[in-house]
Amino acid sequence: MKIKFWSDFACPYCYIGEKRLLNAINKLGVADKIELQPMAFELDPTAPKTVETDTVTRFARKYRMPEAEARAQVEHISKLGRDLGLEFNYAQSQYTNTFDAHRLMKLAEDRISANVMKLDFLLFDAYFAKAQQLADWKVLIRLGKEAGLAEADIQSMLESGLYAQGVRADEQAAAAAGVRGVPYFVFEDGVTVPGAASETDFELLIRRNLSGSTISGTGRGQTCGSEGCQLGGQRP
Repeated sequence: MKIKFWSDFACPYCYIGEKRLLNAINKLGVADKIELQPMAFELDPTAPKTVETDTVTRFARKYRMPEAEARAQVEHISKLGRDLGLEFNYAQSQYTNTFDAHRLMKLAEDRISANVMKLDFLLFDAYFAKAQQLADWKVLIRLGKEAGLAEADIQSMLESGLYAQGVRADEQAAAAAGVRGVPYFVFEDGVTVPGAASETDFELLIRRNLSGSTISGTGRGQTCGSEGCQLGGQRP
């Protein structure tokens, strides 16, 4: 069974949603029956190549709220990640462009398909736990090598336009499907899950997909889009 999903490495709910999905898969013991297919989605294609502001300040400015309130909301999101056992320090994240990180994922799909999800989580960890810049080629080379890619292949990809078309194709497919926020999961039977659903919901969907049962889907989970990220079901 295939589950494809659109996400971005600067999206906290994408990291949280993917972790919940993996937890559900592992809890059910069906990892050998499921193929995960990451799809590229940039929350902000115009994001800078270098850090221009910190996360709390960016939140405060974007949502026109006091810095203390912005810090509390960022911390609330971080706690959702930490509740899943993730090292999650959203306030320390270094916001930069993620286009090359998505190209790196496409390279991994071609060269080390079995380790694509390993690279996926390494990229999230670098951003949300290690405060590393995903537009930094040195960071991408190190993470790619850790996932099993050859340094020469990574360097060649970064220095060229390789896989740019693949990233754009994913984003065009998202637009055609009406995807406006991520994470966005699509199960093999066509059921969609917009947002970071609960582990329980993911378990239910997996069971019913594997058994061939029909299900209409789940409620909307927390997402991030071009207008910002949701918190407690509301957009701050």
